[in-house]
Amino acid sequence: MKPPITPKKNRRRLTDYEKDLIIEGYTAGTPPAQMASVLQRSGSTIRDFWSRFQASKDLPPKEKRNRSKVSAAIGLAIKTALKSNSKLGVRRVPGILKTELPELTW
Repeated sequence: MKPPITPKKNRRRLTDYEKDLIIEGYTAGTPPAQMASVLQRSGSTIRDFWSRFQASKDLPPKEKRNRSKVSAAIGLAIKTALKSNSKLGVRRVPGILKTELPELTW
């Protein structure tokens, strides 16, 4: 027996223009149902956006952090060191890297 076919939801994202209209509408006191009819969206879409916007509008912008533990220069140096000597031990790699890249802080 086949599972029933479920219709796909309309996942059309709000454009920046629509977001600006929703923000202006709420600050002017326009009801969400009226904004929904103008934008041809559901009222729940308008209310959901507004509640998320209210929760995050006073927060500072998110910081972007590099989470890699090995920089690209060190990774390339490790790769070239291992290509030149495939039997290089794990304990000798830092010493070779220090000779190849002395300017980096270890």
